[in-house]
Amino acid sequence: MDEAFSRELSQNQEWAKQTFGRSADFYAKPLQIGRIECCLMLFDGLSSVEKLWQILLRYLADECSFRKGEQLFDHILHGSALPVEPQTITQKQQAAEMLTSGFALLFIQGCAQAIAVSVQSMQFRSVQEPLAEGEIRGSREGFTDMLRINLSLLRRIVRSQTLVMQVRSHQGRTHTEYAVCYDSDYADPRLVQRVQEKLQKASLPFLFDSSYFVPFLHRHWQGIFQPVSYTERPIVAAARLCEGKIVVLVGGSPFALVIPGFFAENFESLDDYAFPAYFTAISRALRYIAFAAAVFLPGFYVMAVSFTPEIMPPILLKSVLKGANQTPLSALAEMLLVLLILEIVRIAGLKMPRNTSGSVSLVAAIVIGSAGVEAGLLSSPLLLCAATAAVALYTLPKLYEQIVLLRLAVLLLCGWLGPVGLAMGMMLITSSISRADGEGLPYLFPLHPACSGALRDGFVRMPWPILAKDPFTLKNSRKGKKL
Repeated sequence: MDEAFSRELSQNQEWAKQTFGRSADFYAKPLQIGRIECCLMLFDGLSSVEKLWQILLRYLADECSFRKGEQLFDHILHGSALPVEPQTITQKQQAAEMLTSGFALLFIQGCAQAIAVSVQSMQFRSVQEPLAEGEIRGSREGFTDMLRINLSLLRRIVRSQTLVMQVRSHQGRTHTEYAVCYDSDYADPRLVQRVQEKLQKASLPFLFDSSYFVPFLHRHWQGIFQPVSYTERPIVAAARLCEGKIVVLVGGSPFALVIPGFFAENFESLDDYAFPAYFTAISRALRYIAFAAAVFLPGFYVMAVSFTPEIMPPILLKSVLKGANQTPLSALAEMLLVLLILEIVRIAGLKMPRNTSGSVSLVAAIVIGSAGVEAGLLSSPLLLCAATAAVALYTLPKLYEQIVLLRLAVLLLCGWLGPVGLAMGMMLITSSISRADGEGLPYLFPLHPACSGALRDGFVRMPWPILAKDPFTLKNSRKGKKL
């Protein structure tokens, strides 16, 4: 049970000294206001000492005498123009959370409460364009690491009185703040309640990123596809809010969770709604083709070489067999080796400093492409197939983990069982996608079950005059309204 403060200022000061006194950034200053003993506490770097003293000195210049601390407390809280929070601090755990949030606390002799003064001055990364979601058109703003800044970005876009942002503190070691955002006109109250309960029950020792919540937001053992999506762009999060979805923001993380997420949304882009509808249809078709190529192309190549060479045209078969006969490894082992090297190159490019990552990729391309073929370890057709699958994978960054795992599974099945393994791989993928549940709606929605939504904004996108007549919301879809 949380412990309350004492009316004696000395006891409150002793608590602060024992709790934070060993920290170099903790600042406690005894002072008198209206002849009443007081004490200011804050963390240097989270709160602005200069701003605080400017406020207090201006106030102390016009101070009047008070006989009791309760009178001074009531005057500062209700009768002064100081930037104080309306809610007072009565518990020690609550005081620790406010101090680490950048507030300064004012303790007064004779009062078992503290006043929180708003003098935050925390350094944070400025609002920049997201690196993980490259777009040609649309807003260039991206979420930062500060929760309050991210909430203000959403509020500036969605200027609706029905936008609700509930901020809570995670009950772990770090007491990280997180926010549950939704539009009360479009969001299902039962969905909001379920999400809030799951977040509160999340048994995490600490919370440093929004992705920590994901395993607690869906049922266990429902496959590798998760009905939760990510976005680093406030404009995308705002669009999902208007669809009746829930956005979860975590302090210290620039990635917002969108609940529920659907499979088709991984193939959507912000540019899809800025470009003409016919161009969007072509782009989305290419993304679906890229998904199939990234998952099935390596396995299909190994199956064709090892089990069913007759499915290839004679000229192509001659070239493929010529390259395969010059290498000491089997087609399956060779493909596994190439994919492994490509993954190592990708990780090296991500972890290396930006000024040298290009050199790493260039050296890797020379080693794998030229030296591997000339040494007789790799065949040119297989290398081309693996490179095509790797490039196709980069067109769908949101499905990177799932594609890597599924590609490996399909490759092993095709290398061991041939056409039967390919059929088993297709069944595995279909089962994994169909198993996921987007909070009452199938994960394949609106692609399956078949409805007009797949033609409105699924496989293709209709022009804006058609979309604007009946905007999509989760409530409409659950009521069976024509999409």
